[in-house]
Amino acid sequence: MSVSISEKGKAKTLANTGLLLTHIYAKGENYKPSNAKLLVPNLEAVSTKATQVQSELNFVQAPYSNAVLQRENIFLPLNRYISKLRKAYKAVDGLTEQQLENFMTVARKIKGARKTKKEKDNTSEQHSVSQMSYDQRTNNMEKMVGILKATEGFNPNEEEFKVATVADMHKNMLAKTKKVHETFVPFNNARSHRDEVFYNSPDNMVDIFNAAKDYMLSILDAGSAEYKAVAKIRFRKE
Repeated sequence: MSVSISEKGKAKTLANTGLLLTHIYAKGENYKPSNAKLLVPNLEAVSTKATQVQSELNFVQAPYSNAVLQRENIFLPLNRYISKLRKAYKAVDGLTEQQLENFMTVARKIKGARKTKKEKDNTSEQHSVSQMSYDQRTNNMEKMVGILKATEGFNPNEEEFKVATVADMHKNMLAKTKKVHETFVPFNNARSHRDEVFYNSPDNMVDIFNAAKDYMLSILDAGSAEYKAVAKIRFRKE
């Protein structure tokens, strides 16, 4: 899972707190807002807290990203494999139309879940929908194992089509989907905490630093290079 555009924007917003503070330090005693929340010690505390929660998120994002990638590596070749397995199954001597139809019904369910479109940010709801899709495909793979076991005469010489191989694939799919779910929980909790500090709390980072920026612009000459530099600093709610 690559870093989304939205996440890159959040990192830039965090970096801009340090940039604005640099301009504030340069004003020295001339920076004297009446709003205590805009005083340098509070701005430093807010920036430090935001840096901390972003670091906590970064720490738990890697295991989740790795789990998603490993799951994708298992599921990506699955459709082509099922198509090849179908041909091996149809070669069984004495196969009935009902047996083939049962196979095809499960095969369609395994192949039917399309890869979800990549979103700008992975919300809990998006994860839930994606996880359900993988869970359903995994469940149908287990049904496929049952069909193969119950089919008399299905005993291919090719290792990749043997029942034990398909059963091992199902176990691997199950383990990978479980790992994604397990690593998503701490990742999602850390991201929610980060968003609370950045955007959602009453004294969130973006609102406070936008207010500090506004105060800075009020004490600078509108035609000065410093004014133009401060005006370009952005604090957005992504």
